[in-house]
Amino acid sequence: MMIHPDTQPVLHASLLDGICIVRLFHAVNQEIWRAPGRDILLFRQMNSTAWTSGDANSLIWVTDQPDQMDEVIVQQGYDSPESWREIRVPGWRLPLYCGCGTGVTGKPKPGDTIRRLKTVDLIVLQDHRDVRWRSMGTPLTQLTLKGILAAAGYRVRIRRVEAGDAAEGWRDPADVTAFSVFEDQFEDVVRLVHRVKFNGGVWTILGGVMINLVPEHSAAHCPGADIILRGEAEENLISCLVGLDADPEDPGQMFRFAGVPGLLFRNSWGGIWSHFDQVPVVRDGAVDNPGMAWLEPADQKNGVEFSTSRGCPRTCVFCSHVHGKALRRSHVAQVQKDVRTAVERLRNLDEAAKRFCPVFNINDDDLFLDPDRGLRILDACRDEGIRIWGIQTSIAAMKSKKIRTMILNRIVSREYFVEQPVIWFGTDAFHPARLKRLGKGGTVEDIRAIAADVNTSGCRGYHYWIVTDAASDWAEFFEELETLRVMVRSFPGTFRLLPNAGTLVPYPSTPVYARRLADGHQSQIILRHWLHIPDVSELDYPLVMHERPEDDFLYALVEPRAVVGERLIVDSRRFIQAVREGAMEEAIMEAMSVLSGEIAGMPREQARREELERVKQCIMNQW
Repeated sequence: MMIHPDTQPVLHASLLDGICIVRLFHAVNQEIWRAPGRDILLFRQMNSTAWTSGDANSLIWVTDQPDQMDEVIVQQGYDSPESWREIRVPGWRLPLYCGCGTGVTGKPKPGDTIRRLKTVDLIVLQDHRDVRWRSMGTPLTQLTLKGILAAAGYRVRIRRVEAGDAAEGWRDPADVTAFSVFEDQFEDVVRLVHRVKFNGGVWTILGGVMINLVPEHSAAHCPGADIILRGEAEENLISCLVGLDADPEDPGQMFRFAGVPGLLFRNSWGGIWSHFDQVPVVRDGAVDNPGMAWLEPADQKNGVEFSTSRGCPRTCVFCSHVHGKALRRSHVAQVQKDVRTAVERLRNLDEAAKRFCPVFNINDDDLFLDPDRGLRILDACRDEGIRIWGIQTSIAAMKSKKIRTMILNRIVSREYFVEQPVIWFGTDAFHPARLKRLGKGGTVEDIRAIAADVNTSGCRGYHYWIVTDAASDWAEFFEELETLRVMVRSFPGTFRLLPNAGTLVPYPSTPVYARRLADGHQSQIILRHWLHIPDVSELDYPLVMHERPEDDFLYALVEPRAVVGERLIVDSRRFIQAVREGAMEEAIMEAMSVLSGEIAGMPREQARREELERVKQCIMNQW
């Protein structure tokens, strides 16, 4: 390829003090050199013997194998001296934008490759003491990020790490290790970041739910993290990694993060905020699934999940709305493209891998918030030859008899599903007062009507249940149990109940937490830990486990983690297991036994004893 020396940049290799460097010789008579692995640039004017340290604005990405740089591809348009020219070197996918004597990297995009930072570990912190992890596949967050990073030229691993792992070393570290942080895992993450940072010596990045909600607190209490990154990583992770390739100790390089929204970077001399008040999100509605093109056998062992929307307009009081209340949805055409990509990828994997992933799960919180769109998405999946394991929706979305009938009549044919259709409902409560307290749409009558129609259609309905909250008492609790007993008895083959949580988790960013404090119920908020930095009270932050009902015996019955003396005579796991198995009579008898034990233990508290006796007698009369 011919390049005119007066107008086009030319790359060639040379030696300087035994270090292989690359020179960009530009028409404005300036030489720019950089040594691979070195974090400084050298400049000199043509015919000058004086070298100066380079302006960070002229960062040049180079290779340590200059003999392979036998051609420079230039895409140009230089009608004026201010015009930019894009240079591409074979084997690289990161463009250099050159003009006015300088070279700078432009805004990265899919397909770009960073030279110095090549490998990224995405950490999945799991706890097999929690039954939810036993059947969970690769989380959608890590799968999505893997696709984005792989498309940009990184080598990516999804590494599963057991919470509380006491291993001292961190073997085979990547250049960058990234963590998605939830509040209930924060202490484990802090310990793991410390190990990774000081044993592996790599860059560490924290993102995720807790970072979005309380970024300053998270940064203050995790000093091992180099980057705190807010928002949806499709918007800023690649730009963040580009910035990390600059010299972290040179203040002149810090402008590299200036255009990255939602970022805090720190090093030995301090830190820099870059629009840290922003939570960048994918705003155009095209929430695609880039991880589908990079599926591996390990990513699909327990099935593949994909999402077609983010955000939720519901007003559940315990939800932190980390993706916002505004609903953002992929176009159905984009969903079909994602599904087709996944199917093609699966066909290219070996037969053993295919057997692990016969079906997909649609991860949307409420697929039928828009019924027509939800059904079109199911059609798109069917047309691409895959089957669905389950879908999620809400009582509010299925409240209309007309809409409910339309949906059930369409999906009951099983053309969309691998077996008996499964619908997950985020019901969470089965008592009028509790539904109102939790901010749930719909009524107990709606739940009964939906369960009856689901049963008639032959589908299976799985209902999540948050068993108690701070205002729960025995009378309300038994009324809820009786409602559930009737539902299970009426629809034994199709009504399934999952006690998703024994007690409510009121994250500090939610309305219910503020309400508890305003009502003087601080003692009912159970903390995992109180994050505290001496003399910096504004960064104090509670890591909440759950909130407890006021009655100790009721609390001990529903919460295996309850720290009360009553746990010595109560087996909460037996109660929860009975609920999971649909043995509601057994669950009620277990609760009655605990209530009887409480009554027997309070001979002097006549008023309270009489109150509980009335509750007990009422339940016995119902039976």
